[in-house]
Formats: sequence, structure tokens, C-alpha cells
Amino acid sequence: MESWTKVADDIYLVKQPMGDIFTGIYVILGKRVVVIDTGLEASPEDYLFPFLRSAGRNPRDISLVINTHGHGDHIDGNPGVREASGARIMAHELDAVHVEQPDRISKEFCLRYPWAFQPPSQERVYPRVDMPLKDGDIIGFEAGELRVLHTPGHSHGSMALLWEERGILFTGDTVQGYGTGLPGALIFGETDNYLCSMTRLLRVNFDTMLPAHAYRPATSSILSRTAGRDLISRSIALTHLVSAKITAILEGATKPLPLREVAQIYGDNPVEGQGAHLPTIESHLRRLRKEGAATSSLIDGEAAWSKA
Repeated sequence: MESWTKVADDIYLVKQPMGDIFTGIYVILGKRVVVIDTGLEASPEDYLFPFLRSAGRNPRDISLVINTHGHGDHIDGNPGVREASGARIMAHELDAVHVEQPDRISKEFCLRYPWAFQPPSQERVYPRVDMPLKDGDIIGFEAGELRVLHTPGHSHGSMALLWEERGILFTGDTVQGYGTGLPGALIFGETDNYLCSMTRLLRVNFDTMLPAHAYRPATSSILSRTAGRDLISRSIALTHLVSAKITAILEGATKPLPLREVAQIYGDNPVEGQGAHLPTIESHLRRLRKEGAATSSLIDGEAAWSKA
């Protein structure tokens, strides 16, 4: 895998390998450098800074970091970038706490799914978010402006960034498609919000869409308008298919099912997969309950789900 790819004369995608996939760092080169997401802890020293030096730039040139959301493969490079450059950090206000306290998500999941997640060995504190963002905010920089589009679903504070003048849409992990390798999208927020975000993005005028990973069925993270809209549409279709599959699981059950059993029947082993899809499945169950298609009751202190 090549370490970086040219998107435009002043925009590059720097790739940090993660197993069979990669997490992407988008770099906008100008008099000062803007970085969208910072990857893993090793990403700055191993990938981002070498790219900058190859382009005749210095890590000190980074003036701004924009985190599309507060998950580790997008924020773990923040300390290294801040130390090297003193760059300001921006993130949506709903994810800012996770950007600053990266182990908070793990702690929350340990409380919600104690059979599937292990507590973090230590609690890390990352650089503070200098400017919490909200929908409609304009981020001005030397080369232009990015408009914040709050697109919750993958996380509560997920956001896309629209460079209207250039027709470029940075989507982070907002548009999940068929996922990156695990069976389907990861929705850590609410399914309804995810679907609303996809519908909203279908109305956005863009020529190029730049997600942070190569989401299936796409094989690249540099997508034309047609390919980007196709991925958004497939994200919507898959979400409805998952809901239908979970509904079928409840219809076929002879007793109320706790979340872990729904997940196992669905195909996500909460032990082997570290419960990766538990929040997604639970979000679908809440949506089905809201629609009157499912009910829940407490059995031995744990929610159990049935067809309504």
C-alpha cells in the first residue's frame, strides 16, 4: 500500500495501515497546513510527517487539525501533531469530550456491555479541543472555507466538511457503506440519525467525496460524485436490510432475547469480535421499539427483546 495519494495539487490522502484496511489523514497544503484527522498514535511520526517532509514542508507548518469525530483511529495522532506544531484542534461539540478523553468510550461500553469489552488499562488525556464546532459553522483558512455538516449516526458528533468552492466533501466515517471488513456499518449513535444524515448528504452538491476509509463496495476513498452518491445510497439500503434481519430474528425467537443473543444470531460474536456491532444492533432494536415493531423487558437486570 502506498503511503500517500494525490487528490489535487494541494490535497493529499496519507494512509495509515490498520490490518487489511487503512485510516486516512487528509492534508491540505498552503502557506500553512490543514490536517483532517490524525490517525493512530504512530501516524504522525510514521506517515504524516514523512509525507510533509517529502513535499518540502515541516510538521511545524500544521496550523489546524479538524477531527471528523472522536474515535481513536482519527484522534490518536492529536498529541503528536500538537507537540510538533502547536496546531489548533477542532471537533464537533458533541464529540469534543471523546477527543479530549479518548478512553471514555471504552469505559461507557464496559458499563453497557461488560461481557464484551475490557476496561482500559489507563485513562489518557489528549490535547483540548480549542474550538468546538456545530452545524453550519464555517472554518476559514488560507485556501478557502469548509462548512460543517453535522452528520450524526456513526457517532453523536460525527461531521462532514464541505468545501463548496471546490465541490469537495470530506466525510470521515459518516458514510459507512457496507463497512470496511466487519459485516456492515457501525452505528454508535442512533439509526434514525444515521439515516437522516445519509438523506441529507444526498442533497449536498459535491464533485468529489473523500471518506476516511475505503468503505465497501467502493475500493477507494477518493470517490467521484456518482460513486459517492452510490455509497450513500447503499448505506441507506444496508441499514434497512439490517433492521429487517433483526426483525426476522425476533420473529423467529421462542422467548425474549438479550442483546448478546440477538448479536450472536446476527453473526457478530461478542467475544471474538469484541462486541463491535453491539451498539449498532442495540440502536436498531431501539428504533424497532420506537416504531412499535419490538418490545423490551428486564430479565435478570438485562434488557430482553421480543417482537411486538
